[in-house]
Formats: sequence, C-alpha cells, structure tokens
Amino acid sequence: MENKLKVDITIEGTPIKHFSTFTLDQRFNEHHTFQLSFNHDQIENTNNITLEKSKDFIGKNLTVQFGRGEDYEHQFTGKITKVEIAQSHGFQGDIIISGFSPSVLIDRGPDLGSYLAKDLKTILQKATTDAPQNDLSFNFNPAYTSRIDYIIQYRESDFDFINRLSAEYHEWFYYDGVKLNFGKPVKLDDVALVYGRDLHSLQYGMQIAPLNYRKFSYHSQQDELLSHNLQGVNQGHQTCRML
Repeated sequence: MENKLKVDITIEGTPIKHFSTFTLDQRFNEHHTFQLSFNHDQIENTNNITLEKSKDFIGKNLTVQFGRGEDYEHQFTGKITKVEIAQSHGFQGDIIISGFSPSVLIDRGPDLGSYLAKDLKTILQKATTDAPQNDLSFNFNPAYTSRIDYIIQYRESDFDFINRLSAEYHEWFYYDGVKLNFGKPVKLDDVALVYGRDLHSLQYGMQIAPLNYRKFSYHSQQDELLSHNLQGVNQGHQTCRML
C-alpha cells in the first residue's frame, strides 16, 4: 500500500488547501528560504488580477507540516517577506509567496558588543535579548562550556556574530523548522536513505587545498596586535554533496 505524503500549509490561520509548487531550501549556518505558488482565486476575487488581500501576508508566519505516517513528522515555520502575482497565456495566474526562516530577524545589521569572562551560552543569551520571542525560539546547548576571557562583536549582525562563534568553537548552528539551535541535538537518530527514492544525486570527492594566510588577534590588556603567518602547508580536503 502506498504511503502518500501529507502536507498542510497555513498562513496564520488561513489554510492553503491547493498549491502548485512549494520549495524549501534548508542549510546549516544560513537562513532557510521557501517559495509557495498557488492559484490566485484562492485568496483574491475571481477576474481581479490584484494583490489586495494577499499583500497582507507580508510579515506573517507560514507554517508547513508534512509526513507520511498518521501524524505530521516535520514542521517548518518561516517569515513571509515577499508576495507576487504571475500570469501568462491568459490564465488567472498564481500568487507566489516567498520568505526566510525567522533567523533573519536577528540579521538586522551591524551591531557592537563585548563580553568579559562569560561562557558561550551566556554570550548567546545576551546577544539575542532583543530578538522577538513570539517569532523566534532558541535552544542553546554548546559543547564548549568553559569561560571565554574576552570576546567582542564588532560591526556584525547578531546572526553573523553567532555564526562566527559556531565556526570558532566548532559548534552546530542551524534552524530545525521550529527553533534556532546552537550545539548538537541531544539525540541523533540514524536515517536510512534509499538511492533513487530519497537521494537522487550524490557527489563525493577529495582535493588538495593550499593553506596560506595570516591570522590576526588583539591583546587588549597589553594593547598589542598579534599576527602569525601559515605558509607552504597543503592539506587534504574532503567533500560530499547530496541532494
């Protein structure tokens, strides 16, 4: 018996019962993006090519639930930032809604901050104090728990600052569809992927990449600029791309 995919899409209480296409692009350390296309007359009046009603969707949350079992296994909530209408060949046309994960709410532009003798979790909590709690939930669970002597946020958005911390301290940083997470999940289940069904393309390879750069740091107590050159070092680089 075929186990069909169930999909439920709503925009803050307004159900989208039929749609043409829905795409969701999810990546680590980046904002997720989505696009939804559906018939114009689901929202607007027939024979009127306008965005009179659907323009109010801008700024609202779109929620998608989907799964193959009795319950919905997955959920994604995103913030709508753009509404368009597309028409061709005399048809009524489609409304196209697109946007980002709510992580974009902490990517508001350059900011400044400094933290003295704080651990990562405390730094993250303070950096996101101004985030709209109704639209964005956080889960901070870093593996690195020692205090950091001194660190600054200099002309970076809160999102870029947290992204840099995840790289420097080798922590996961991702949006799971509901919460913005910093650190690995408590539980990681194995997922079986069948090539040709779940996985349609696989690219795997290795290459040699030169490592030749200069790293800078600032010793605030001694007012000293520190630098170090790394030259003539080759390092194996392994990549894997799956779609």
